[in-house]
Amino acid sequence: MIAPRTRLEFPLHQLDWAVVDAWAVSIEFVVVERSGNKRMYKKAELLGRHIYVELDHAVGQLLLQAWIRIAWWYRVATLFSLPEEINIDQEGLPKLFLIWADRLNNSRVEQTQLRARTAVNRLLAMFRQPAI
Repeated sequence: MIAPRTRLEFPLHQLDWAVVDAWAVSIEFVVVERSGNKRMYKKAELLGRHIYVELDHAVGQLLLQAWIRIAWWYRVATLFSLPEEINIDQEGLPKLFLIWADRLNNSRVEQTQLRARTAVNRLLAMFRQPAI
């Protein structure tokens, strides 16, 4: 079973939200939640797949979570071969059915996973952290 979210935690004494917001705008993420030291960004990928990145900064630590959310109707269309959430750092998705539509959709989700990983790696580089 694939872990639903990618979680990274590392020391970061000061976080400049303006820099993070500039990163989000540059790759077409929008803020969907903002409260205190926590922000959640979302990017609508192709139909039925959305990339989420959540940052939570507290007492010298930054918790970064990233995942792809699969819409319920997309899951129905693929005969529930895809979970509701998929992490971005693990290669290979479950292939439960051997029908062509499932293979095609898994390939598209893997492409979304690669784009999400690339976006998060750009953010990690700004924090001088190793890429996923």
